[in-house]
Amino acid sequence: SFRVVIDQRDAPTCFVPYGDTILACPGQQACLPVYGIDVDGNPTEQCVVMGNPSGTIIDGMWCYTVTAETTITDQIWCFDSCGSFCNSTLKVTFKFSTPPTLSLGADTSLFQCAPNLICLNYSVSDDSEPDNWVESVVFAPAGYLLDTAQNRICFTPAGPGVYLIILRATDSCGLRDQDSIF
Repeated sequence: SFRVVIDQRDAPTCFVPYGDTILACPGQQACLPVYGIDVDGNPTEQCVVMGNPSGTIIDGMWCYTVTAETTITDQIWCFDSCGSFCNSTLKVTFKFSTPPTLSLGADTSLFQCAPNLICLNYSVSDDSEPDNWVESVVFAPAGYLLDTAQNRICFTPAGPGVYLIILRATDSCGLRDQDSIF
């Protein structure tokens, strides 16, 4: 004799992003998790994009290559091992990052009796990625010190003359801004 147990399963529940806004770089591939879970807490076997898909599912992640600022809506279906399924709408808005803004201020003249340390303040900001940029020196007098915590660059002039400083801020997308001061 043998015994057959039939496990009556309810349809799984889909979990997909809906209403998210993602800041992206042009050409970047963005991936978000999509999955289904049945009433026993078991994950579904497979999820697919149905209809006219914008993205693809790779290893449980819905992926899309961002080529424009847009809102994507895809239908996601997840199937369990018994053929039960759930479906849900994925809706994600993609916005492009904007470049940071760096400003050294107006050109200036200073008078010193002897060469002493000069520190010049600058400002840097990025509306789309606050505090997510790298500041660097493009050109500065020898012996300069860039203090990114205090937003200033310091140097001791070798003597009278005109000194050029060029600073740059670059965000995570490679977008940048630079400014110069004499």
